[in-house]
Amino acid sequence: NDKGEFDKHGKFKPVTWQRAFDEMEKHARKALKASGPEGVAVFASGQYTVMEGYAAQKMMKGGFRSNAIDPNARHCMASAVVGFYQTFGVDEPSGCYDDIEITDTIVTWGSNMAEMHPILWSRVSDRKLSNPDKVKIVNIQTYTHRTCDIGDINIIFSPNTDLALWNYIAHEIVYNHPEAIDWDFVKKNIVFTAGPLNIGYGMRRAGEKSLKDGKYTAKEMETISKEMVTTISAKEAPALAPYGIKEGDKMKNTPGTLKHWHISFEDYKKSLEPFTLDYVAKIAKGDPNEDIEEFKKKLQGLADLYIEKGRKVVSFWTMGMNQHTRGTWVNTLSYNVHFLLNKQALPGSGAFSLTGQPSACGTAREVGTFCHRLPADMMVKNPKHRAHAEKTWGLPAGTLNPVGNQHIMKIHRDIEDGVVKFAWVNVCNAYQDSASASHWIKAAREMDNFIVTSDGYPGISAKVSDLVLPSAMIYEKWGAYGNAERRTQHWRQQVLPVGEAMSDTWQWVEFSKRFTVKDLWGEQPLRGKDKKGNPKKLPNVIKDALKMGYKEDTTMYEILFANKKAKSYKIDTNKFPQQGYDNSECLGDSRNVKGSDGKVFKGYGFMIHEYLFEEYASFGRGHGHDLAPFEVYHKVRGLKWPVVDGKETQWRFNVKYDPYAAKAVKESGNGSTHAFYGPLAKNLLQGSLKGPDKKLGKKALKNK
Repeated sequence: NDKGEFDKHGKFKPVTWQRAFDEMEKHARKALKASGPEGVAVFASGQYTVMEGYAAQKMMKGGFRSNAIDPNARHCMASAVVGFYQTFGVDEPSGCYDDIEITDTIVTWGSNMAEMHPILWSRVSDRKLSNPDKVKIVNIQTYTHRTCDIGDINIIFSPNTDLALWNYIAHEIVYNHPEAIDWDFVKKNIVFTAGPLNIGYGMRRAGEKSLKDGKYTAKEMETISKEMVTTISAKEAPALAPYGIKEGDKMKNTPGTLKHWHISFEDYKKSLEPFTLDYVAKIAKGDPNEDIEEFKKKLQGLADLYIEKGRKVVSFWTMGMNQHTRGTWVNTLSYNVHFLLNKQALPGSGAFSLTGQPSACGTAREVGTFCHRLPADMMVKNPKHRAHAEKTWGLPAGTLNPVGNQHIMKIHRDIEDGVVKFAWVNVCNAYQDSASASHWIKAAREMDNFIVTSDGYPGISAKVSDLVLPSAMIYEKWGAYGNAERRTQHWRQQVLPVGEAMSDTWQWVEFSKRFTVKDLWGEQPLRGKDKKGNPKKLPNVIKDALKMGYKEDTTMYEILFANKKAKSYKIDTNKFPQQGYDNSECLGDSRNVKGSDGKVFKGYGFMIHEYLFEEYASFGRGHGHDLAPFEVYHKVRGLKWPVVDGKETQWRFNVKYDPYAAKAVKESGNGSTHAFYGPLAKNLLQGSLKGPDKKLGKKALKNK
């Protein structure tokens, strides 16, 4: 306002970096006092550089003890992640883009690659033109677009019925072409499972504060009503008949997408029985003007291409399958088909989720900037994983918060409910790219909160915010990305940032200087109650911190970012890879930007980029997420992890290409060509299509 004070209803006015951080500190402290760690949140990003995401995660989870950090990538590929976890026990694809030049068949499922992945599509087009008679392209879409231009078969289906299309292909294999099943591969590597049928849609539930307060319109409430119970339609009923469910039945929500259980092949076969050509064609045909018999021919042609012995097949998908009301299911169904035929994790064959551009894989997933994750597929709820992170980060035992449920939509809801009072938007546009954005904009502006946006441009989120910070763009800083084929690539700063913009890494590191051990590591309240009925809380770890050599006034900067290990990464501008490049974070630059203390920022004096990357990489080395040293990435055009003995891995789980798979098969002695060594969900209950049977106990599936 005119007095120079912050006014939520005032107009934007320029301030210094020092004043910006002063205001952020004040409101973060206010949020912590009101709501504890759950009151401070970050709308994170799949476009963070690896170092930015890692710095944000360290300060949020290690400093603020808050797991309320979750990326925009939650919207685009959470379904793919759960599909990977549920199927492989580990995240990220088994294949790579090299499949394009090797395969005979490319099937796009809900993916407009020509416009959304144009570089990859140029490779697909080149592969098609290299052998047009042999190489086939099938496009399975809800409407025609440029990707259809070179399709041999273009299938237009009704939204959500791609589930039925996958099950139809599996039905064709199991019922009409059982000879196509590679039983040696299946028996050595695959088990059949089932899971809950009505898992809801992740919306608000009855009794939540803002529902009771009447903040939702009648139309919004109509949608939300389907969260807890749904009535089975005539269209759905045949598919659910094997489960004993009929038209008109009401299915109650049974959440738990990873709570699946073993079933027999006979049960799996029974579940596919309804998905005949006639049934699937009837419910899936999306073009009302297309003749049903012509549509059936296309479906048969699709199945024939998958089934053809010796034909290599790659299935590509993006948001069509991942931003889906049943995205996890449709992801796992794709693997079902490829596994039955032994066309997965082979050169030129595999189901492949085209997510992770540019760094939803490399940062959001691998670094773990989700509310429930830590680096390298570690989880905040796992005590051993938390202990590993605490040791790596130099934290007292018990510092990390075990409750990781504040996903990106929960953060929006917690702002509306008055729990989150400080939210920082990083490298994303949370108030434009979230579902029901207008609803959340209203919540952000009405409630007693403080919203910060760091961006290179004044987008919608900046307009919603109370403070806007200018961020350095991609080539104005050092960074690294990881893409969908597990390829990690690094770059060096090419130009100085515009104006007084600085990288998000710098912003997080500067913010960490404002908070001490005493500020953040005392006893902290959490929502809910523990098993004894007492209010949940995080323990006071200050005494343990003092035993580690810290003082009460030691800052998070000194602990998390400028510790002894960090300072061992020396600046040497006369040597590779630093020679000849700007480095605004480590050295400052000719702009003489005044930093968070009001003084000209002269740099940290150590190679913070290398420190952050190497520490992050240490989480994954030795258990299937191995990354090469920092310097190596500046000598090559990226490497696909795991990188073992300097060699990248093109096809995971394949003993010929993946050293971890080769080791697992050697230890098991089963002579398999593959080993699916992911550690998650490897001990499952047994049951039938009706559900798990605890009397049967659990069954281990090591390397399956």
